[in-house]
Amino acid sequence: MRNKIKRIIAICITFFGILLLVYPYFISKITSKQIEESINDFLDIVDETEYSENIISDIYINRDKENDIQIDDYEEKKIVQSYNTNNKKSISKQSSKTYNKSNVHNNSNSKKNDTTVNETRKINSEILDYLYTKMQEYNRNLNEKGQNIVDAFSYETPSFDLTQYGLKDNIIGIIEIPKINVNLPIYLGATKENLNKGATHLSQTSIPLGGKNSNTVIAAHRSLVRNPFFKNLDKLDIGDEVKIKTLWKTLTYIVAERRVISPYDSSKILIQKDRDLVTLITCHPYGETSERYVVYCERKTI
Repeated sequence: MRNKIKRIIAICITFFGILLLVYPYFISKITSKQIEESINDFLDIVDETEYSENIISDIYINRDKENDIQIDDYEEKKIVQSYNTNNKKSISKQSSKTYNKSNVHNNSNSKKNDTTVNETRKINSEILDYLYTKMQEYNRNLNEKGQNIVDAFSYETPSFDLTQYGLKDNIIGIIEIPKINVNLPIYLGATKENLNKGATHLSQTSIPLGGKNSNTVIAAHRSLVRNPFFKNLDKLDIGDEVKIKTLWKTLTYIVAERRVISPYDSSKILIQKDRDLVTLITCHPYGETSERYVVYCERKTI
């Protein structure tokens, strides 16, 4: 009887040991697939958008207040309502076309087609103009009225809710760092859920639009089992490139400075006068959370 119990215990220990070895690999694969799908979904929307890049410039970002487009709450409701109405019409038309191509569709196929249409819907220029203007206003207010920043990993409130405009998952862009093989979606709000899925934009810092007097702070974990994310952030050297692709354009930055700071030293991640910055931040040292490793990147000039 005792030998039988010992064998059962040995089998259980072996089984759980195998699980512990396989789990990191399994979770990493799942997370990598989710990241890839999120990036592809975002890029599909960018490719489908009805938008003219020629109106996007740093001059547009830094215009005088009296020349800015002002959109009140009433206008916002009209834009969102118009978007939702047009989107429903688009779905209806596309669903009708899909139906006419075939004589018979079962319920499961119909649901699949509807889901596909929903996931690939595009955003029109009115919505993008509106979002750009509101985000520009947000950035200007941060610069003029000051920032209220706490530790990146405790600030969860997103600066904008993009899901109501058709951007699922509230992704503002994609960050690419070739030197350390990073390609991650950037979620608005440093929630626990978002930090487990990719990079996050720290609220109370500039939205990534580019332009003087802006500093976009992007935070990510570095020691998760599921994905390394910013694990090798300390491997970046001065001059390495960091790219951020948004709905409007791709912004290229160059690593300018690196330092280690206290988690609550918010003064080190504030907007700096006349500079166009992206600041990358993660826990330090590796496997601990006592400090923060910070990489300052300045906008590349042509």
